[in-house]
This record gives sequence, structure tokens and C-alpha cells, in this order.
Amino acid sequence: MCESIGARWGRGLARSVGLLIAAATLAAPATVLSEDRAALVIGNQTYDNAPTARGARADARHIAEALREADYEVFEGYDLDSAELRDLLSRFERAARAGAATSGGLEGLAIYISAHAVRAGGLGYVAPVDLDPATLTAVALDGALLDLLLDIAALGPGRAVVMLDLSRPDGFQPTAIAEPGFADLDDPEGALVIAAAQPGRATNRRSSDDDPSPFAVSVVEEMLKPGAPANGAALSLAATMRESAQGWPDIWVAGDADEDFALVAAPPSAIGELRAQMELEAWKAAEESGGRRDYQQYLRFFPDGVFAGFARDRIAAIDAAESETADARRDEQVLRLSVRERARVQSRLTALGFDTGGVDGVFGPGTRGAIAAWQGDRGDQATGYLTEAQFAALRDDADERRRAADLDRRDWDQARNEDSLAAYEDYLAAHPDGLRVSEARERIAAIRRQSPQSRSAQEVEAALVLTGADRADVQRALTEKGYDTRGVDGALGPASRRAIALWQGDRGEPETGYLTEEQFNALSRSVPDRQPSPDMEEDAWRRAVDRDDEGGYREFLREYPDGRYAAEAERRIDGLRDRSGDVAAAKEEEKRQKLNKGQRRSIETRLAVLGLDPGTQDGKFTKKTRRAIAEFQRAKGILDSGYADRATVQTLVDMTPQVTQQELIGGAIGEIFKQFQ
Repeated sequence: MCESIGARWGRGLARSVGLLIAAATLAAPATVLSEDRAALVIGNQTYDNAPTARGARADARHIAEALREADYEVFEGYDLDSAELRDLLSRFERAARAGAATSGGLEGLAIYISAHAVRAGGLGYVAPVDLDPATLTAVALDGALLDLLLDIAALGPGRAVVMLDLSRPDGFQPTAIAEPGFADLDDPEGALVIAAAQPGRATNRRSSDDDPSPFAVSVVEEMLKPGAPANGAALSLAATMRESAQGWPDIWVAGDADEDFALVAAPPSAIGELRAQMELEAWKAAEESGGRRDYQQYLRFFPDGVFAGFARDRIAAIDAAESETADARRDEQVLRLSVRERARVQSRLTALGFDTGGVDGVFGPGTRGAIAAWQGDRGDQATGYLTEAQFAALRDDADERRRAADLDRRDWDQARNEDSLAAYEDYLAAHPDGLRVSEARERIAAIRRQSPQSRSAQEVEAALVLTGADRADVQRALTEKGYDTRGVDGALGPASRRAIALWQGDRGEPETGYLTEEQFNALSRSVPDRQPSPDMEEDAWRRAVDRDDEGGYREFLREYPDGRYAAEAERRIDGLRDRSGDVAAAKEEEKRQKLNKGQRRSIETRLAVLGLDPGTQDGKFTKKTRRAIAEFQRAKGILDSGYADRATVQTLVDMTPQVTQQELIGGAIGEIFKQFQ
């Protein structure tokens, strides 16, 4: 493609500016470095024609101080206008040239700039604080050309590192002449270049201007570590930022330094050890990402390293997997799936618990990831593309899950219609992970709290929640009174029930075979101190775990304060108490979303579509609504807080795309659609 006239003119003007600065440099007296290491540090923060470059001064001062401690002669400047910027660059270049002209040359050259940047005429410039990018002339004459910085860095060939934080999220307003941001650079020769973000990307800045940014902190920790080879340190810096600075884009690295060059020298005895450490960190970073680019970066800096063979094997495996993925892509293309069929695939994956990021008939990254996860669960190769057999299997899996959900709803409706202790216990036995587990347990507890007159004898005894040890006491007391229970095992079987009935009859009471609280107390008082058996403790622990609340574990501890599960019971009680903080956080997150009445009604509608009972769908979150939200959260592996935090809302929307369609038809989409889709 032919270069535009503006681009050619911009490059010519930039060369002229370079010649002017070079002439000024030659005309001025040379500065002799007090050290054989020189550094340029610039922090431009307060601009006349652009928003503040947040934290630039704090970042630059952090770097300058670290470089001074490493015995660099630091040329630094803050909030420099165009004249001051040219003066600082000239003084730094004169000093660097003087150092390069000595017999040993420069031992190290470092450049760190945190400021706004602009791109014009195909070139990138560091912006002084008084820059007005209205014309290409103003940009080229007032700005500092990035290529010029690389030319200065070349004065220390193989021993120069340029670090740039020019990817600000808010910079100059784009014009016909210039646009904001860090411009791409040709691969520099003789210098290693590290940028806070890829060209064209913006960094995630902090709200405070007083503390250095994650990038500046990591530069000091990795690049200025004594004895750390610069090339390996750059890989460590990228890995550190990827792991610790959430939301920060990938670091951009170009060019390289000499294999053994370190910005900060270490004692000769430690250099080999540090190089080995840097290589290990680079390898760990490559293994963590698993990407071809990171393995290639490792090989670039450590071609004969300890892990070089492994890196080449990993790259070969990635190539093979990509080849297989290409084959899988062709297999899926043969299916010629329509938009409707693709939407069905997304709906089925969502129903099976795999997040596609929505149901729109378009197979984007979210859907491909969901397909790959489903394939992995089946033991198939996770290509992210469907074969004809997998397309059919996905339909069958979704149908099976749907049938299970239908059976869950049917059994729940049956239990709710009967509304008895036995019915709810049958539901829990058939569906231990069902959508209505919480409500079933609440109904069981409510029934057990009812007055004895309205309950059967069986339900009255069940409300006592007798432990295995309690039941063994009953058997022991009956045996001592002459009623045969056929042994003391803590299980009230037919023989024990007959013994209870005979004892009740002898007392002139109804022979139900089930105990009231008064009858249990009468029997237990007549029993000598018992010696609990291990089986009884096991039974009591299982009951506490089934309840899984603080009351259940407290009851276990009262009965077995020194039992073998006592420490675990205390730990679970502490865990349940810690959970209250997570619930409070979920409540606060729901509050921050400021859900309006229409959005709340949409949530209630979606819960009802899934077979949950949120109560009246009126946009008011009642106790029923909270219970339905909690049941949905438990079923999807989300903290069952009962509050509609972001994770809950997104999962709910993904599982009920049909609700959005109904709302569209009804013309009530409005803010709901904007918020949730």
C-alpha cells in the first residue's frame, strides 16, 4: 500500500527534528557521566489540553529512586512542557554519547516514561504537557518521537531497556491530525522495549495519584532485581502482571538485550544462580498460560535452556491440537447448522449447566468454551466444535436433564399436595439435590413444630428428633421394666414399637407404639448413666450433617462434647458464621444494582419459568422470592444468599432466554432488556 502524503511528510519532518536535536547536541559541551549507567525518567501528569495522566509523577518518582539506589545517574523531569522536554532529552543524549565514547562504553542505559502519547503521520510521540495536537507540525516539533528514544537507546547496544507507560485510558481528543495512545514500533535493534499495554490498548488505572501503579511496582521488583537478566525479567514482569494485576491488559515486549545483561548488576557468584531463577520463572509463566507465544518467548531468551526441549514439544502439541481443531471445524461445517439449530445447541448446553454467554444462534467464544467443557466431561477431545454424533448426544443429554427436572417438579407437586412429613421425606430421598430441597426441609420443620393435637403419633415422636443414644435409652429402660425390645441397638424397630405399645397400655394410655415428650422423659429418667457407643455417635453426627446448621452441630456437641467429630463440628460452626459476611456482601451487591420494579418482576418471572415459587410476580421481593432465589443459587452452585447479586442475575438470564422473547412480544422489554441482555 502506498504511504499517504501526510505520513511521508510526517516522517520527513520527524527526521528534520532529529537532525535539529542532534545538531544542538553536538554544539553543546559534553556531559561526563559520574557513573557508567545513565537513566532518563519522565513523569508528565498535568496537561493543558488533555485530562490528567493519573499517577504519572508517582510512577516516575518510584522508578527514579530505585535507579538512583542502583547507582544510575538519573536525568528526570516532571510535567515538562515542550521546551523543557527537549532540554532534558538533549542533556540525557549528550551524557549517553559521552559514556558510549569511553573505552568500556555504557554498562547500562534505562529509559522510563509515564505520560500521555499521540500518534500522527504513522509515528508515535511522547506528549509534553503543553501539546496542542491541532497540526502535524505542532505534534512533530513539540512531541518527543518514540523512534528518537530508540535511537538514543542504541547508544548502549544490547545494554539498554526502554520502559513505556503511555497507554492511558483518557488522553487527547482524536483529531484529523492525531489520535491518542501508544503507537506500534518496529522491532528495535540493540534495545529491549517493554510497554504497559499492547499498542492501541488502554491500562486499568487506579483512583489514587499518590501510590505507584502495579506496572511501576512490578518494573522495580522484576527489571531492577540485582543480577536479573533483562530478557528473562521482562517475561517475569509480564507473568507477574497477568497474575496479580486484575483487569490490566497484557504487557507488550519487543526487541531484546544481550543474553546476560542485567539493568542492576549482581555479584559475579550470583549471576548464574539468578539466571537459572529467571529461566525457571519464565518457564513457569509459559506453563501457566500454555500459549504458543509464551513458549516461543521462553525459547527466544533461553534457546539452550533446561526446558528448551519441553518448550518445543509443547509448541508441537499446540500445532497438532490446532490441526485437529481445524479438522473438527470442517466436520461441524458439514452439518450446516441453521441459526435455530445453533440456538437449540446453546439452550441445551445452558440447561446442562454450561454457560454459553447467551442464546443468540451465534457460536462465539462463550459457546465454543461451553461446547469444549461439555466434550471434556464426556471424555471427548475438547475441540469446541461439534460432530454429528455429538450433536445428537447433546440433544439426548439435554432431554435426560429435562426429564429429571420434570420428575423433580412432579414429585414436589405431589409432596406439596399431600403436605405431610412422610411426603416431604420421600421427596428428599428421591431428590437429595433437587430444586425444592430447602423448602422441603422448612416444611418438615414446620410440621414438627405444630401442636400435638393436629399431628399423628408418628409425627409427634418425629418432632422430638431423638438421637441414636436417646432411642437406645428407651430400649434399655423398657428392657429393665420387662418389655422385650429384642436388643439395644438405637433403632426403634417392630419389636421396640410393640414394647412401647405394651408399656403405654399398662400406663392406661393409647397404645400407639410412638412416644410423646412426656413418655420419653419418663423412660429416660429411669435409665442409669449410659455409655454411648461409636455407632450412636456416628448416627448423631449424620443427623447433624443432614441439618447442616449451627443448631444441629450445637446439639451434637452437647451430646458428644469430647467425641471424635467434636473438632469438626466446631469448625463447621465457625464456617457457618463466616458465611454471614458473604451473605451481607451479596445483599450489598443487589442494593448497588438498583433494580427497578420491572427488573425485579423479570427476575420473579424467570424463577417461575424454572419451576420455582417466587410468590406474586409484582416486582416486590418477599420471603418467598428470597427463598426461590436461594434455591436457584444452590442448584447452580452459587452462594445461597437469597439476594440477586450479579452472578445470580447473569446465570438466571442465561438459563431463561425465552422470557426475554416473551417480554419483547409483550412490548415490556425497556430497561430490563438493557440491564440483563
